[in-house]
Amino acid sequence: RRSRREALPAMAMLNTGQHMPILGLGVFAGREGEKSVVQRYLTKPLSHGGAMQPLPEPAAWESEAEAAVVAAIDCGYRSIDTAYIYGTEPAVGRAIAAKITDGTVRRHELFVTTKLTQAHHSPVLVEAALRRSLANLGLDYVDLYLVHGPIAYAHDEPLGLWPERADGSRIYDEGTSLLDTWRGMEGVHSAGLAKAIGISNYSAKQVEELVSAAAVTPAVNQVECHPFCTQEPLLQVCRRHGIVLSAYSPLGGNAKGSAMKEQLLGHPLLVRIAQAHGLTVAQVLLRFQVQRGIVTIAKSFTPARITANFEVVAAEFSEQLSDAEMAQLARLDMCWRGVPPGTVPASLTTNGAPSGLEDDSNVYAKYADHPLYPWPELLGVPLNMPPPAHVRAASELMMGPPPKL
Repeated sequence: RRSRREALPAMAMLNTGQHMPILGLGVFAGREGEKSVVQRYLTKPLSHGGAMQPLPEPAAWESEAEAAVVAAIDCGYRSIDTAYIYGTEPAVGRAIAAKITDGTVRRHELFVTTKLTQAHHSPVLVEAALRRSLANLGLDYVDLYLVHGPIAYAHDEPLGLWPERADGSRIYDEGTSLLDTWRGMEGVHSAGLAKAIGISNYSAKQVEELVSAAAVTPAVNQVECHPFCTQEPLLQVCRRHGIVLSAYSPLGGNAKGSAMKEQLLGHPLLVRIAQAHGLTVAQVLLRFQVQRGIVTIAKSFTPARITANFEVVAAEFSEQLSDAEMAQLARLDMCWRGVPPGTVPASLTTNGAPSGLEDDSNVYAKYADHPLYPWPELLGVPLNMPPPAHVRAASELMMGPPPKL
């Protein structure tokens, strides 16, 4: 049984020998950030080089992102997670520069992660894409560079980062394999532009296939992970290959006010555990991940929440979830995920359509036509089909009264 005062590891050891903080700040700005990236990208595409074109006036979310990173570094965070498509790389770079300049941190004390956009999967584009991100960040290297997803979009600059046909369907680059992209990633790693390279949103099958052919094993696989989608089988596959699993959306879903997040934050079991320990539900959700040894990325632009989240791994933080509590939380798993939109468990659908519990951004089975679409495989049950017994049980547990502690 885990001691209530057993110290959590502050770091995870990567297969590169690097130490990655167990808790990081996610700097995701939502749709406004993504829209701004697309607009600026179209004015200065990748082939022209250089950093993002600055907006005429900083948007509110840009200032909030910069302030969030400053607040995070001030309270002790040393891991910052961004991505080109988030639109927050310049804000992250300004905040890092400010905290280095004022003496709060030195560069080598920070662990900075960014990600390869899916329209740049062609191996000849990977280095140019990373150099653009480095220019945005004002850095010479990143500590971790991730392939943002296993779906390669066509690289057609007039169509931007999300190339679509007139009917709204995405245009894929089916000529670029996951291994092709990985060869480009291995190139930036050997060039010293990325201290470690990894993947994001890859399924167990894709991890196995990539590892079998890769010269450099991915250091990290970052995926959505929370009690409704614990990723336990994927976690075991990654551990077998020496890959650290990293969790995004640990509070459930990216969208503010998403149904998934509301269900988690208001779940009676989580509320009861939080009250028993004098914690917030958000702290319990983060604690659930870090006690499993999963590197956790918690997104927030609110200084008070940033600080409260960091308390979960602070040295003076003594509250531990018991083995029984951890097991009860793990039983909430029903493979319900918010990314990509549309992967709502069959147990939570009505006549094949989402029952209202999906995020507002839900587009049912949006990428189902892609030959490498990984999420139905991970869902464990075909969409619109009756759920297996464990999914029904998880749904009943979620909707029913909390079990006794």
